[in-house]
Amino acid sequence: YDMHDILYHHYHFHIVDASGRSVVIEYVNNEMKVIEKEEKNQYAMNFYLCPQGDNSKGYGYERRDVVIAALSKTDGEMNELECMDVLSNCLVNYKHDMGYMMNTIWSVVYNCEEKSVTLVGGSDFEHIDTLYLNQFG
Repeated sequence: YDMHDILYHHYHFHIVDASGRSVVIEYVNNEMKVIEKEEKNQYAMNFYLCPQGDNSKGYGYERRDVVIAALSKTDGEMNELECMDVLSNCLVNYKHDMGYMMNTIWSVVYNCEEKSVTLVGGSDFEHIDTLYLNQFG
């Protein structure tokens, strides 16, 4: 089934395993689409990656361009804090056509070698947390 939030924005799930395999899962027209990583890095913004998705509103492309530009300067190699710096420069902050304010909910960086996830809730880049898989048993 299609998954959408209350404003009818789609969800996508970015899944990474310990080997570095990365996929983004999206739901389009009641069908699950799995998008494999084709380049060194994979990222998900607020638009569909699969060609069947409706990207007519054009949300997120400018944010993707900020990420691509930063990755191109470092040949795709950045530490978690450098990634967070880039993400802090491409936050969502606009008024939805239904009148609601749209803001970044979270920013996440996965480190497959360390088996960690570095994350920020909302736009509070003053409080960056890192969780390690071995913390949980």
